Amino acid sequence: MRNWNKYMHDQKYHECQLISALNAYYYLTGKVYCEQYSQEYEDLVDLCKARNGAPLSIKRVYDKIGLTVLKKSDFLWGFVDPKKLPFNTGKLPLPIEIRISHRLSLNHSVLVVDHIIKCNAVRVTNFDIETREGWIFLSDLYLYSNPLKDFKLLSLK
Repeated sequence: MRNWNKYMHDQKYHECQLISALNAYYYLTGKVYCEQYSQEYEDLVDLCKARNGAPLSIKRVYDKIGLTVLKKSDFLWGFVDPKKLPFNTGKLPLPIEIRISHRLSLNHSVLVVDHIIKCNAVRVTNFDIETREGWIFLSDLYLYSNPLKDFKLLSLK
């Protein structure tokens, strides 16, 4: 389990996918790739073209920091029993980036970094507006998601 305070939970521009990528890097390695208020971070914002809109080139960031997408598919968050997923044995595979719709931003990406099977709750980064310390029930998270949006399981290359 990683230190919750080392994840990024806010954004400066429209770089939620970049934040999810950097949080995935931390989840997978235990190392913070760069500080959010550094020139290296600003360079990543420009690399994925997120300064003035949604990141159009997030794959460039994945390549630079050594991430890959293991699985990308449509996923019905509110109606899936994790035990029935073909690629896992009960607990959700992590980290997972999901796209949600929110009143403050139509499309937003969050990263799932923990899952408690007993109560079917997940901990998500960069969603402090709607969660306390990142925890939300999957059934509640479904209220913010569109079942046709994609789900990305991230890994190191």
